[in-house]
Amino acid sequence: EGRQAKQGVDSARVALLLKVLSRDPDADVRRMAAWGLSEAGDSPAVVEALAEAVRRDDDEGVREMSAWALSDSRRESARRALGEALRRDESEKVRETAAWALGNAGLRDDREVIETALRSDASDAVRETAAWALGNSARRPAARALVIALGDKSAEVRETAAWALAETEDEDTAPAISQAFLREPNMEVRMAELRALTFLHVDDKSVLDAALSSKDAELRSRAVRMLAGSSGSWPEPRPRPRPRPMP
Repeated sequence: EGRQAKQGVDSARVALLLKVLSRDPDADVRRMAAWGLSEAGDSPAVVEALAEAVRRDDDEGVREMSAWALSDSRRESARRALGEALRRDESEKVRETAAWALGNAGLRDDREVIETALRSDASDAVRETAAWALGNSARRPAARALVIALGDKSAEVRETAAWALAETEDEDTAPAISQAFLREPNMEVRMAELRALTFLHVDDKSVLDAALSSKDAELRSRAVRMLAGSSGSWPEPRPRPRPRPMP
């Protein structure tokens, strides 16, 4: 009896949050409702309401929070709404959160929209998160988009792409990573690329020579580790846990 009463209270709470999300005139209140619904489970009613908010709410904060709240959903309607937001939303914050949510849920048929974002989104943050999403996928996607991203204008995107390539474990990418390492000016990116090559068990003399002759002691140390054949216990630049957004 007590359990049934609690379920009734929970159902009433969810129903109230759904009503607030769809009807309240204040964006901050709707955003708080979306945040509350993140703990309401993966029911069709909750997912549809959040997906509708992602698609149609006129406030970017509400859309962003609703996208975040869908990050654990496995329902196709959630993935469709997140993919549409990543493709079309005018807000960089919403697109970036949509990319993160898709990657967090585990990519399935979403690979194409993530790869498109990595190649062409105007926002550095969106492209970086798209690279992370590809590397975080249990189903390793084709690495072509990540290899191209090694030439991105943003160092953060290049670093995350290198991390993701290590995660894909695609040995065919090793020559491209080696070439990127030799031309890369940013030390953090070079270390990420060297990590990828180590994970791929690449023994490239030109890469080792360049790393061992670097003025950076940490890069030299990692080159020695690569030479010793060790790929464990590397400091990983990704994934970064996304902070829980508070209303």
